[in-house]
Amino acid sequence: MRRGIPLLFLVLVILCVGCGEDASSVPSRVPRQPSDPFVPKHPRRQVFVGEWAQDGDTEFIIHRDKEGRVLIDVPKNLVWDSVVNNVRFEGDSLCFDQYMYYTGPANFTSLGNPVGDHPYSGVRNASVLSPNPDDPNVLEYSLKTKDIEAPFEGQLQKVGKEANKPMNTDN
Repeated sequence: MRRGIPLLFLVLVILCVGCGEDASSVPSRVPRQPSDPFVPKHPRRQVFVGEWAQDGDTEFIIHRDKEGRVLIDVPKNLVWDSVVNNVRFEGDSLCFDQYMYYTGPANFTSLGNPVGDHPYSGVRNASVLSPNPDDPNVLEYSLKTKDIEAPFEGQLQKVGKEANKPMNTDN
């Protein structure tokens, strides 16, 4: 089980503040999306492979499966289930859509949400991971939600056995 509060959960709680009673302020939600977390081949794909954390909490695990495909896993937590799809490279940045679906016990009906789940459940979050030019064990992370003006930005640290290992150029 993860300790601490997951990064995206904090972002979503912050985004929820000020939603008020007005249903028009609820962001563009979509029904549950199928997961397609596979990372396409790219000369720098291996740079992203590893376990990536912020403040000690693992946010993403990018690894090879039994068939040798590279995919993005988001660790499960008690209140959010994550779906990753539309994985692609834009230049040297790894981009993907992340949909978080609220599974917690709180009822948000009073926030103008007739479904009763979190107002940002099922909202598309455009995520971008970019290599840090000064440190191969750091990724720059940006998360943008359509209904929020400024993106959330931060850094992820490579943890576990992959940290501080020389980069393999095999893609």
